[in-house]
Amino acid sequence: MTWSNLGGGDHAGDSWNIANGTTISGIHYNITTVTVDSGNTVYVAQGTVLEIHAETINMQGTIYGESRGYLGGKIDGDWGQGP
Repeated sequence: MTWSNLGGGDHAGDSWNIANGTTISGIHYNITTVTVDSGNTVYVAQGTVLEIHAETINMQGTIYGESRGYLGGKIDGDWGQGP
């Protein structure tokens, strides 16, 4: 396997049906079809980047990323903490 849920990577043209409750991050590419089934919720890992590059995205469920990204704005005189 050349990819992982948290690390991303090349899916070798395969489809990816993301299971309910899975936490994902990274840059995922070379995917035929990405599916999140109805009623399922997939979570974005805290403080990470998520990119999905696919020919088809079948989004019937939810990818939940609220408050999961890098801190933004000015904190104690310093700007955000993203890459």
